[in-house]
Amino acid sequence: ELYLKPSIQSINSIKNLNKIDSTAILILQNGKFFKGLGLGYQGTATGEVCFNTSITGYQEIISDPSYAEQIINFTFPHVGNVGTNLEDHESDKIWTKGVIINSEITSPSNYRALKHLDDWLKKNKITEVECMIPDNSGIPRGKILPTKKFLSSIESGGLRLPLALFKLAVSRDVTYSIDDQILNPTDGDFILKPDFNTLRTVPWYEEPTAQVICDAVDNNDNVIEVHSRGILKKVIGLYEKIGLEPLVAPEIEFYLVKKNNDPDNPLETPSGQSGRIEKGNQSYGIDAVNEFDHIFEDLYDYCETQELEVENINHEDGPAHMEINFKHGSPLDLADQVFLFKRTLRHTALKHNLYATFMAKPMEDTPGNSMHIHCLLYTSDAADEEDSVDLGGRRI
Repeated sequence: ELYLKPSIQSINSIKNLNKIDSTAILILQNGKFFKGLGLGYQGTATGEVCFNTSITGYQEIISDPSYAEQIINFTFPHVGNVGTNLEDHESDKIWTKGVIINSEITSPSNYRALKHLDDWLKKNKITEVECMIPDNSGIPRGKILPTKKFLSSIESGGLRLPLALFKLAVSRDVTYSIDDQILNPTDGDFILKPDFNTLRTVPWYEEPTAQVICDAVDNNDNVIEVHSRGILKKVIGLYEKIGLEPLVAPEIEFYLVKKNNDPDNPLETPSGQSGRIEKGNQSYGIDAVNEFDHIFEDLYDYCETQELEVENINHEDGPAHMEINFKHGSPLDLADQVFLFKRTLRHTALKHNLYATFMAKPMEDTPGNSMHIHCLLYTSDAADEEDSVDLGGRRI
């Protein structure tokens, strides 16, 4: 790729060619040349110079076989400003011989741009990347890769897991019953497709590590039907078709319990900083929450690092039974945040030698856990304004 400035000189001898001090040069058949700043691969190429007036689609153009043996001179001034990604290739290689542009390439501004991703990984000194997908029980499953291997794998589509993963349940002895016409494990693997909107650092590791939530797609980029994140996207799309947009605010309940290495033994309530174990009803008790303040301080720090928008915490009915509330937002973003929060809380509790559980009924004689989801639908064109409420220009 070249950043070129025209020159009125002509090359009529090797002596003149050797005088050129620019880092790149375009030499025409008639002997005229243009010198400029070279970008990309260092080398020489011969081809037919062709103008292209497209405003977008530079990646598609240079990977399109119809542009083979050509040097593309883009007339649009902003080429390269959204980077490159895996989805916009027209073929499996670059067919053009070279590219001529009018301005220097700015930093990529599109979330799909791999170059931007590479810069982010280097800036945060990331050595490993955890590629995660929620299974049908909400358990994070996936692969952990060195950074270089992660980048090469997403370029090649090499991040794969077996389709049988979607039949796994919490217990080894139980599997989900899914019709083979919908999901046939013998079909092989699916592809992990990272959603770079979810890219975050993992704050509890000493080694700089990143985590990213992935979608599950087949070789044709179709979403796997039983993938929970894909199902949620489909539901959101159905709302959009009828002109509605959902807004949600989850409330997550959980218990802190003593570490228990034997699943046959019942879970037990831990003591707080005072050394006492809760017995009575501490609903909304401030001091009861502060018993575990050392854990929640770390939890809030971890959430802030990951941009998980938790708002407040309160004590629920059971001993060491808490609820944490999230700021309202889009269903997909909040689903991702809750998924990451559960993992974050478990690791925070382990740091303090405790377990955290979201089980519906973790202990026999105590209230159960639940997750409340406040859901609101809004549209800019309410049918009956008398029955709606204005929310920043939107009708509820």
